[in-house]
Amino acid sequence: MKLSVVIAVYNTELYLEKCIQSVLKSPLSENDYEIIVINDGSTDKSQLIVENIMRENANIKLINKKNGGQSTARNVGFQLAKGDYIFCLDSDDYIDGELFSLALNYACENDLDMFPIQFIKVSENNEILLFRDTYRELSSIITGAEFMNRFVISGAMARYFYKTEIIKKNNLKLIEGIYHEDEEFVIRFLTFVKRITYSKTPVYYYLYRKSSTVNNTNFEHRRKLLNDLLLVIDSLDELANNKTQDVLTINGIEKKKQQLIISVIIKMFKDKYSSIEFNEVLSKLEHKGYYPVVTDKLSFKHRIVGEIFNVKNLMKVFFNKMF
Repeated sequence: MKLSVVIAVYNTELYLEKCIQSVLKSPLSENDYEIIVINDGSTDKSQLIVENIMRENANIKLINKKNGGQSTARNVGFQLAKGDYIFCLDSDDYIDGELFSLALNYACENDLDMFPIQFIKVSENNEILLFRDTYRELSSIITGAEFMNRFVISGAMARYFYKTEIIKKNNLKLIEGIYHEDEEFVIRFLTFVKRITYSKTPVYYYLYRKSSTVNNTNFEHRRKLLNDLLLVIDSLDELANNKTQDVLTINGIEKKKQQLIISVIIKMFKDKYSSIEFNEVLSKLEHKGYYPVVTDKLSFKHRIVGEIFNVKNLMKVFFNKMF
């Protein structure tokens, strides 16, 4: 079997059928893939929708579990997956089945460990909101370490095909109980990748919803998002200090870590943290050696932002005046 599509579901009855059907309509043979739906304690009609689709599709499995968060659901999917590759599809998004099939076949034919696909951001009215890419096409197959050093790495879990063998052999899991867990997982997976390339295949349609987790404007929720991002940075710091990593891999991990530190500071601006809270977080970053930001490995854009953020007195004055 070529592929296991893992779909974690929590109360997405309005979008779920379109999501699953987008895979079923692909030209892939039924024997080539399975769809593993993990129902993470939904209280709407999501379970019923899946059960109805299952009646006519033998390659769909439904697992019902107590609510534990998206990462717990995906980890269950990893354990059950039988395909050569795993693809994580969000239950409110959908794919272009034709291009999805081509991307999978390309990954298989070239024995890739990981294969990124292109995202298209759309509205609930199917209007294209964003068709942009941070990756450039590659003319050759490179290592994960090289990939990390060449690009600003997208931490979106659904951006990649993952070779199942790497996940199972190295017991790779998403950190449970936090947000931004995919940022950590993608980098950790890349440290094992020997074969990756990119061909700009616009496969994935990401649905922008104001009610989604990342767009929740509740301040306590935003605070958790930031604190969880700090936990991800800690995990990447530990990964970078692993003595088995080579220099190029360490540089790639450090590059991502510094980008996330910049993201933490930007989030404090956007979420209008008070000057007291800002100083507390900045002190934590300083105490752990994460601040000032190390900018030498960053892209030009991130380097400029990092250098500005490193002027601590300027930052404090700005926060005191703004908020």
